Amino acid sequence: MEPKQFTLSALQSSLTYTWPANARQLENEVKRLVASVRGKSITEDHLDASIRNLSASIPSFQPKVEPTPKAPASQSLPDAVEQLERRLIEEACEIPVATNKKRLRF
Repeated sequence: MEPKQFTLSALQSSLTYTWPANARQLENEVKRLVASVRGKSITEDHLDASIRNLSASIPSFQPKVEPTPKAPASQSLPDAVEQLERRLIEEACEIPVATNKKRLRF
């Protein structure tokens, strides 16, 4: 099997995709591409449609960047962790429902 190379556009599309299933999904996509693409170059056209058209169909999650509040010295670690988890859950709930469903599909 000859080595393959991603074209710049295929690499850019791959880098901007959020990979909802993380490394496993990325690994499976690369294996599929290596097995199915003839020749040396993997172009953007070879990528799965969901990866190619990401910017048009799914808004990427951008967490709110807020100044980190100073925790009172008397706050315990478990309380600080609970407060952080609560804030992250609240932010995740602000993502549109259609986006959540799209990202949860495997």
